[in-house]
Amino acid sequence: MTDLTLTAPIYSATEGVLFSAYGLGSGYIACALSFEAGCEKLGAARQGSEPMLLAFKLNQPRITHAIANKPMPEDGQRIVLEARDFA
Repeated sequence: MTDLTLTAPIYSATEGVLFSAYGLGSGYIACALSFEAGCEKLGAARQGSEPMLLAFKLNQPRITHAIANKPMPEDGQRIVLEARDFA
């Protein structure tokens, strides 16, 4: 599942950056990029919408790699990307 496409992100003041990932044979996967991951690992200067969305935009290859390495929930719940998901 390495050829994933990410949908446009939506900033949430309570959950971070919300988006979906999809790829051939994988369907849609609901995802969230945590504030912790955005600030500590992806370079967002703070938890505001502009820095978090910029970090999302600039780090899409790292984000897709992190999603590909996470176990997929069988119940369709959202995958939350935390700082530990990024090397």
